[in-house]
Parts: sequence; C-alpha cells; structure tokens
Amino acid sequence: MLAAMATLVFCAPGYPGGSGDAQPFVDQFAKAAAASAGWKSDSLGAIYDPSEQGGLAKLGDKDSVLAFVPYAFYVQHAAALHLAPLAQADVVGVGTQERWTLVGKVGGAATGAASMTGYTILSVAGYAPEFVKHAALAAWALPADVKIEATGQILSALRRVASGESIPNGAYQNEFFECRDARRAAP
Repeated sequence: MLAAMATLVFCAPGYPGGSGDAQPFVDQFAKAAAASAGWKSDSLGAIYDPSEQGGLAKLGDKDSVLAFVPYAFYVQHAAALHLAPLAQADVVGVGTQERWTLVGKVGGAATGAASMTGYTILSVAGYAPEFVKHAALAAWALPADVKIEATGQILSALRRVASGESIPNGAYQNEFFECRDARRAAP
C-alpha cells in the first residue's frame, strides 16, 4: 500500500473472504474516492481486515480516519472507538435495516426468551454480543446465562443441528441460530 495521509479501514468479521481477496477492491475504492474529492492519488489508502481484533488494531492506527464496518461491529465498538455514523448502506431489496431471525429446532423446549436459560446462540454477529442482545433481538430479554458465539458457517451449523447432530464434539445441546436474510425472514 502507498504511504497514505489517511486510511480507510474496511472490517467485516464473520463474513467470507480474506484480506487478499478484498484488498484490490478497497484499493480501487480509495483511488476513486480520492479522485472524486480532487485529492492526490497517494493521499488516501485503504485496508481490509476480516477479523474483529485485526480491524480494531487497524482502527487504532493514527492514520485511520474512516471505517466501513457492519452494523454489529459499530454497535459493539462505537463508544470505545468514538465512531459516529456518516453514511448507511441502502441495499436493494433489504433497505437500511437488515432483519435478523432467531430460529430453533421445531418442537424444541424454548418457547420464549425466558425458556432459553442455558442455551447458546450462534450468529455471524456473535463477536458482537451487545448487538445480538440489544439490536438484533431487542424485543427479547434474554436470560443472563445465554451464551452468544460467533460462527461464519451459520447455515452448515443449522443443517447439522436440524439433522440431530450436536456440534462441535457434543459441546452444544441447545442451540439457536440468528440468521440474517431479509428475503426469508418474517417481519
């Protein structure tokens, strides 16, 4: 990356792809942004990190001036990083608000938030438990002992548990999955 006066940090924990896959695209974005602002081509750089910890480290660099992050990351870290939203994505067919659906095994013991004592929620946003508790599942007062864990393989885990398999190594007996898919989610 060119020595830049300012850096755009792209960070998307739990989403597919690595730094090598994304870097050419974020470099292209930075060049286009600098050109449209009338800046010198080497005045703006960009970096992508697919991990929460890597993104946090990069956002701590003195040259980092903007962040492109999922809403879950923002909810979890905005206060500590002093982030203020400047723009919000408006995705065709989804809008500015993603819908999150909590799903469990049909006929399972959980009938509501209070009955989820001892359960684990697996989510692509599991790295941001404050988002899961207070944004995605805001209408549910989850019991204090509900575990929230991150997984990038939510559909695979969902299929495995639906088929009766306990994952991984029998560690989970009660799972719920938070699925992000506005096309299939109930309002």
